[in-house]
Amino acid sequence: MNASFGETLLASSIALLALMTLAGLVFAAFGYVKAKRQRGYYADLHKSLEVGQRVQFSGGLIGELVRVGGETCDVRLKSGAVAEVSRFAIQGIEA
Repeated sequence: MNASFGETLLASSIALLALMTLAGLVFAAFGYVKAKRQRGYYADLHKSLEVGQRVQFSGGLIGELVRVGGETCDVRLKSGAVAEVSRFAIQGIEA
């Protein structure tokens, strides 16, 4: 039996759609797991902030915490200037 061109095209399209859907679900699952892990990391990070720690911000600045508040922190930069920043801009604690 010879399948017509239309039937072959339809079968190929359905198979491709199924593969693309499967790939999308796999990427979504990995993205969800990664996002959940990052939320846990940042929650722990923001709970452990203490005065005197060296921290790095999302913009690449590094400074020392001089005050930790509920929404903001005061940070002393290398130049000696003290800047008020959102505590959620802190990306990491320097060792």
